[in-house]
Amino acid sequence: MGNVIVLKINKEEFEITDEKNLFKLCMEFILQDKYKYSPLEAIKKIAEDIGNLLLEGSNKLFNKEIINLKRYNAIIKKINIFKKGLEYQDTREKMTTYLYEQLLRQEGCGLLHGMGFASKFGDKLIGDAEKQSTKG
Repeated sequence: MGNVIVLKINKEEFEITDEKNLFKLCMEFILQDKYKYSPLEAIKKIAEDIGNLLLEGSNKLFNKEIINLKRYNAIIKKINIFKKGLEYQDTREKMTTYLYEQLLRQEGCGLLHGMGFASKFGDKLIGDAEKQSTKG
């Protein structure tokens, strides 16, 4: 079966086989219903702690030789980008959207940024076609 790390959280065991599995597990904790109505600062603090746990977990994956150095460096870079992105979320709704986007990105279903608008006259409109519509 290969190298596996077993995490035990609240008497439940989780098998971690790679960094995506670890990230999804951590994000599922923060997106639980009990945090749904938490204040922005509380969600931000929890997300920062999740980022720190991801750094620690990635270090364990690297030490157990589940991932190589190149992958480890890429993971650390992604985690730092994730943590930096938390600073720009100024409402609870934006934070929740950001967290779901990060979770979807790990599944390979993230948003395709850079898709632009254009009118039938060839005008280029500002915006992201995947996130918003030109019609109300």
